[in-house]
Amino acid sequence: MEPINSPETADIQPLSPSVPVPPTLRDGECYHVFISYSSTDYQWTHCLIEQLEACGLQVCYHDRDFLPGRTVLENMSDCIHESQKVVLVLSPEFVRSRWCLLEANMSLFRDCLERKPIVPVLLEPGVSVPLHLCHLTYLEANDPDFNNKLLKFSDMEVPDQLRLIIEDQEKYRKALCLWGKDQGKYIVREMQKALAQANIILSEEKVLMGSQSNSKISLVYVSLNRCKHEFSEKFSDQVCPENLFQRALLYFSSGYFCCLAQRHFPFPQPSSTGHLEGGVCFCQYVSQQLSVDQWE
Repeated sequence: MEPINSPETADIQPLSPSVPVPPTLRDGECYHVFISYSSTDYQWTHCLIEQLEACGLQVCYHDRDFLPGRTVLENMSDCIHESQKVVLVLSPEFVRSRWCLLEANMSLFRDCLERKPIVPVLLEPGVSVPLHLCHLTYLEANDPDFNNKLLKFSDMEVPDQLRLIIEDQEKYRKALCLWGKDQGKYIVREMQKALAQANIILSEEKVLMGSQSNSKISLVYVSLNRCKHEFSEKFSDQVCPENLFQRALLYFSSGYFCCLAQRHFPFPQPSSTGHLEGGVCFCQYVSQQLSVDQWE
């Protein structure tokens, strides 16, 4: 068996006729596998992707499936959570570049390690396996049975570190899906609450905080002074218009931030002139939400 000298000369063995049928994608899953690789290993990896997709597998990879306008880490986080397992194509260049990105953001990768089966693939003999992957079973690209091992999904549902403990894989899958849903919703809810509280303070500084994922907080510069004045005039007969404005910030500032950040509002541009040139101001946004009974 000849060693792989480079990604361009790597031979991927033909698939066995007894390849297992891909498992059903469960709720929240869009892909069977997310493949992370260095651009220098493009040729070898895409040859593998073609064979996997020919077997009916849904494969996710950055060249095609990352969404423009989002950071690499945000895209990776979403793709990992939407995939049943993760394949890391380990080459010297991957370890130097893309792995460093994961290692620098270990909170994301630790979550991946704990929740998703990870399959490290050694593209070349002698590649240094990163410390955080040393405990995992890895595959060698020059193994004649490489593809068939990779496709044995039924034997790889539970991460390596849990296989000695968990006997019923179906129970593990069900529990993980429930936990993942609840945890994700909980994180988003709590972040939105905290950011809304922060916006009550920051609005005086012409800044709003918000998040478009459960792992990153961003800020936008926007003045709400004229909107606040509008509240004061419109609700002057109320006991405290200031409290109403703060309540509006509490309920609606997170959603308003997301619309500003994406430069898209999910409703037609109001016919009336607002307080934000070329866009929808905060009081227009609040008015629109209240018109569909969304004071929550």
